[in-house]
Amino acid sequence: MAPSLWGCAVNGPGRLSLGGVDLVELAGTYGTALQVVDKAALQRNYAAFVGAFRALYPNTELATSFKTNALPGVLAALHAAMKVGSRLVASIR
Repeated sequence: MAPSLWGCAVNGPGRLSLGGVDLVELAGTYGTALQVVDKAALQRNYAAFVGAFRALYPNTELATSFKTNALPGVLAALHAAMKVGSRLVASIR
């Protein structure tokens, strides 16, 4: 499977990278399984997703779920950069 299907590339040493970051180094530092999100791709995808709705429904708002997306970095990026709403309805276990 081509790395580009996942937004990845092969860097100079021939290792998988995402956003210019060597994923083998990340795995060595933090261990595996490791969840890595490309912040720029997240922001582009958000803008395209919400933009499609707002083209027809200008007052569209997007909210995220803490329970189903317990990745603090993803939630922080969405909340800070894109003013995404959220609602905590149950404690995270």
